[in-house]
Amino acid sequence: MDWDGIAELCRNHELGGVFYFQCKDFLPKEKLEAFERAYGTALFYFANREKAVATATEILTRTGIPSFSVKGLEVARLYPVPGLRTMGDNDLIVPPGRLGEAVAALRENGFREAHGSGEHTWSASYQGLHFEIHDRLVGDSEYEQEQMAFFNDYMPYVKDGRLNWDFHFLFLVIHLRKHFIGSGIGVRQFIDLAVAIRNCPELHWDWIEEKLREEKLERFAHACYALIEEWFGIVAPVGFERLDAETVAEVTEKVLKNGVFGFKNEENRLNGMTNKFVLQSGSFRKRRIILMTKSLFPNYKIMQGYPGCSFLKGRPWLLPAAWIRRFLFIGQKKNYSVRAQTVSGILQSDEMLEKKKDLLVRMGLREP
Repeated sequence: MDWDGIAELCRNHELGGVFYFQCKDFLPKEKLEAFERAYGTALFYFANREKAVATATEILTRTGIPSFSVKGLEVARLYPVPGLRTMGDNDLIVPPGRLGEAVAALRENGFREAHGSGEHTWSASYQGLHFEIHDRLVGDSEYEQEQMAFFNDYMPYVKDGRLNWDFHFLFLVIHLRKHFIGSGIGVRQFIDLAVAIRNCPELHWDWIEEKLREEKLERFAHACYALIEEWFGIVAPVGFERLDAETVAEVTEKVLKNGVFGFKNEENRLNGMTNKFVLQSGSFRKRRIILMTKSLFPNYKIMQGYPGCSFLKGRPWLLPAAWIRRFLFIGQKKNYSVRAQTVSGILQSDEMLEKKKDLLVRMGLREP
């Protein structure tokens, strides 16, 4: 066994605690310490997260704002050892339109704003832990309009501060899809689906399958079920088509290389931009021209939030002036990275783009 290689994979996928719990009796003594540390760290942070989320929830409840958590702590309850489900942040969802009230209440009680806040998300830190407060489950640029309408109408599925598990399962699928298409996805998110399939008796599979079809997620979800069956021996109780051996091997290698959110895999540097490009219909040449134009000249909605362009609000006829201001800003800051990635992503060879397209088709993310 290449224990150092296994240790690196565990670090990259934040699964050292799980591996230690399952395999400690087989580990060489000289390798135990690193895995023991990962195990202890996971339990320590989990206990702190539970307490911090309970505090945030209590603050919001006291203020009259309903809230619920998604992913992390909720999925962890399905794990055989909940404390071993690691997480980078704590996601709390409030009703649409009530983010401002929630932010004010949390600020008054010691939560401090962190980077990455937006119109529908507030990033904060509390006792060394990262929180994200949302009044939407899904954002503008990552999903189709029908999917956004369905997933952002979540309050009917909330009862006693918990999100209905059928709806939550659908959200886990579309969230995994977001990262698969974007920066990349690791093993842990597939484990989340696997433990839900195996350990959540509240799932109503007929309803889940119906909604997956309606939201154009069925083929991708079934591809995920096929991988989960291959990797973990856990079988979703629905009919689904198995993936061929070549696809399983290709995705397995890619997911292992990715690390927990894809950042360990250099191949993913342009992944999000390239996949979004490939997912569109039409010839590559035509789409290159359209995307290059959109990249150089963003629309009115995007430009309103650009630094130094507040003058644009309510004055769409000033859009050309905002574009000039943006070019000057990029030149002064020499901030070419995002633009360069956009250009690099769409100027890859047709052969490379066809290869990516083929994988997306096989994973049920694009029509043939």
